[in-house]
Amino acid sequence: FVPVDIHWCHVASLPELDRRGDDVEPVELGAKLAGGEGYLGFVRHNRMETLAVDMTTGRLEHVVTLPSPTYLPLISASLIAAGVLAMLFQVYYLAAAIAVIAPLSFLFWSAQTGSKADEGPVPVGRGQFVPRDTETERPPQWWAMAIALAANGTLFASLVFGTLYLWIVAPAWPPSQVAEPGVWAWLAMAGLVAGSVAMRLAKMRNGSSKPFVGLLAAAIVIDMATIALFVIAISTLPDPTAHGHYATAAALLGYGCLHAAIGALFALNAILKARGGYVSARRSLPVRLSTMWHDYTTATGILATLLVLAMPLLIGMLEGVR
Repeated sequence: FVPVDIHWCHVASLPELDRRGDDVEPVELGAKLAGGEGYLGFVRHNRMETLAVDMTTGRLEHVVTLPSPTYLPLISASLIAAGVLAMLFQVYYLAAAIAVIAPLSFLFWSAQTGSKADEGPVPVGRGQFVPRDTETERPPQWWAMAIALAANGTLFASLVFGTLYLWIVAPAWPPSQVAEPGVWAWLAMAGLVAGSVAMRLAKMRNGSSKPFVGLLAAAIVIDMATIALFVIAISTLPDPTAHGHYATAAALLGYGCLHAAIGALFALNAILKARGGYVSARRSLPVRLSTMWHDYTTATGILATLLVLAMPLLIGMLEGVR
């Protein structure tokens, strides 16, 4: 390690390996890297950088700018942990408050990350030029979102499984009253679709270098209306603590409501990034991530809501079998 300034230090350079690692002489390689003969053997704009490469060929793909040192990730993680503990100890009002504050902490974390100019391919050493992560199709942030949504999908599948399982084996079945959110659920599904459409239009306009912030604002308004519709739909249900059917119906509608709220935060983040100069047709990641989230929310939210609406029919079918 070599000092850059009083606060920063970085690896002198990164190696270029064109043969098996066990054929490399560590002492010889270490001396070359310490001398800055590898990749990124210099400091650029006081940034911490590393390289992303193809996993199979090792081909250079793009430069990854690492986040600056900050306590915000620790604060966000602590808030999430506190929220989980509040739910475990049944302090639900505190859990609800933390559920609002914790996502906002992520906005502060990402507000100043990225680049304010289209830089194109930048030099990385050894005569090589590659684009920055903010100007590539699938940087680490994109993969993080994709993996997070895949994990989120397993949670959603578990919720659907639990709903169907309780439908078959729950005690005191059938319930004295069937949960029917009615027209509010249909309106909420329409809101999910409208929010996703607004985000996709914003993405298209951004890709064409046309004004798009107004569409992001429209997506936030639609998301807020969708949240209100979900809340009204949930309020029409019987007491969730009275029967497993009511609890799962509230959870399914709540899933769509929560994800619509997070979608509004993603759209707000895209607006803040755009206003700060961090978004362009080439630096479109904030808009694309928000679009990914809205598309996922629409797909799962509609499936969850349709399952709630289908439960009266399913209950009747099961009673016919019994």
